[in-house]
Amino acid sequence: MNVKDHGCSFCNEKTEQYSERQGNAYIESKVYEKRPNGEPTLMRAINQTLQEDGDCFICNTNVTAAKLVSQPCVDFFCHDKSHGLPFGDPSSVTMETLFRILKMNYRIIQRVKPAAPSYIIIHNKIYSGTLAVVDIIKNITGICLNYHLTHKESAITRFITTAVENQTETCLLYHRWVDQIKEWRQTTTILRGFGLLKNMFLETKIQRRIRCRLEMSGLNSASSEQILCTLVRDLHCFSVLLGDKYILYYLLSSAYLFGSLPTSLDCLCFGIVSNLIYS
Repeated sequence: MNVKDHGCSFCNEKTEQYSERQGNAYIESKVYEKRPNGEPTLMRAINQTLQEDGDCFICNTNVTAAKLVSQPCVDFFCHDKSHGLPFGDPSSVTMETLFRILKMNYRIIQRVKPAAPSYIIIHNKIYSGTLAVVDIIKNITGICLNYHLTHKESAITRFITTAVENQTETCLLYHRWVDQIKEWRQTTTILRGFGLLKNMFLETKIQRRIRCRLEMSGLNSASSEQILCTLVRDLHCFSVLLGDKYILYYLLSSAYLFGSLPTSLDCLCFGIVSNLIYS
């Protein structure tokens, strides 16, 4: 690769190896290198993460004077954590983990209503769900978190992600906001000062939103016991999927579900586990 074609925002803006986000000092590399074991690794050069007196890592251009002000390239809307309300939707942790793995510059906006899914806004368009976020990041930046997966592994990742987001997360929300709403009311601070009418209004609004999600998942006619049994069975399958990741030997040899590199499914698993530990 020639130095003049490396894609630095200060010496060459048009390259095939890099893609630059308009209006942001954000540059993604598509250059691959070979590890000692022959496994390809995606190199990412992000100019906004350079130190204040840093230089371009290829052309040594000093970016102190010409450094652009780093602006958030993704608006990430999630639940307002300061309210103390139970947040059973793992999508917030899932997408934030995905952004951090990709080293994306994002801005957290805590405006999502209780029991509502998190979403992002890119180019004035709303995207919700792990698969939709991964696809839009791939289309815009050319960077795919699942680039190292085979066709079979990609299919497994997609189907498991769809099942977990459509059924397991919905059952977890139902258990959190319907079955345990009295327990959560006693432990959260924002609900303590509410009167009876406000409590009833908030609970009714949240439960109505959850039942809409149950209807989309085909569980609207199921009883509370059936939904709880479905959640327990899903979590049991989830533990089987994770396998022996807690054993140090397997953690060193295969830290993630499909080898030594993380995928979007690993981000989803982390979101589920973190919410279970939190509850």
